[in-house]
Amino acid sequence: MPARLPLIDALKALASQLIVLHHLAFYGPMSDAVRPFATTAVDGLAEYGRLAVQVFLVVAGFLAARALAPDGVARGTAPGTALVRRWARLAGPYFAAIAAAVATAAIGRALTDHPTVADAPTARQLLANLAMLQDLIGEPALSAGLWYVSIDLQLFAITALLAWACARLGASGAMPAALAALAAVSLLGFNRDARWDATGFYYFGSYALGALAAWSAPGRSGRLATLAIAALATAALWVEFRTRIAVATATALLLAWAVPRDLGARRLATPRLAFLARISYSVFLAHFPVCMLVEAAAARWFADDPVASALGLALAWSASVAAGALLYRWVEAPIVGALSRPRAPAPAPRPTDDVEDAAPLGTPLR
Repeated sequence: MPARLPLIDALKALASQLIVLHHLAFYGPMSDAVRPFATTAVDGLAEYGRLAVQVFLVVAGFLAARALAPDGVARGTAPGTALVRRWARLAGPYFAAIAAAVATAAIGRALTDHPTVADAPTARQLLANLAMLQDLIGEPALSAGLWYVSIDLQLFAITALLAWACARLGASGAMPAALAALAAVSLLGFNRDARWDATGFYYFGSYALGALAAWSAPGRSGRLATLAIAALATAALWVEFRTRIAVATATALLLAWAVPRDLGARRLATPRLAFLARISYSVFLAHFPVCMLVEAAAARWFADDPVASALGLALAWSASVAAGALLYRWVEAPIVGALSRPRAPAPAPRPTDDVEDAAPLGTPLR
């Protein structure tokens, strides 16, 4: 297995926990009962916790670039093959999360009629979610965050197709320039129009900043990649300042500066961070059904009690991590293991996470 990058692990671990806390703060009724006593914390997480999605976009782009175009040179892997492997990496935990969401919503409806509990899905809605097409065809997601799995698949497909095209045209080394050009189109165009937010084009700018950070090794080409991050971000924020793009830029520049120098690796290389990073995708998928079940119980039995609600929030947070650990152990880990087995003799692995570990994480709020 490739060696892990401690900074990547730390970012994934921290951001995944922020996503759980964001949803607990954003949805009631427990946060409503606690808010008068912790207004700044609850409102801050509800408003700004969503920005953690930018961290995951950048990290996913970083890992995809190192797999599809090491050192900025496109491998030319057939995009269909790469996309099928990516889908296989995502789909098992995703389908399990849908089953959990439908089941916990049914239990929640038996406990309360609180608006945070979802209605029973229609056949069209269920099929759209299973096909990862829910937002593209206007169907509601069955659980918070499922939209991002579809977006991750689209972003990976765009990047894989771009790498393949560069290789086929005999311009494998042009991958960074081609990706930066598409990033400019996204940052200056698609990302400024919310009508595109069900597609990968809306998010490709942040994803591409992460990819450029992966190519920011010491040397002339690395310096050019870092300058490209700064130039793209400056232009995008000058045209229209967006906090989400500022967060993505800061994350990309941190990776570009710290990873090649191995800064903080020893301090961040802890078993706890590595574990939380490893289960981050499963936590992302499992946490919302768990949280909504606790919220439904709160709505029925202790909605107005701030002490009980605070304890309920702590329970929901802990149970979300536990559910993610179980989902990882029984569903995700076997899939990762199967995909990691070499199908044929291959060169020695690079000292980094490969794209199979680029777990997509996010929040339903764009």
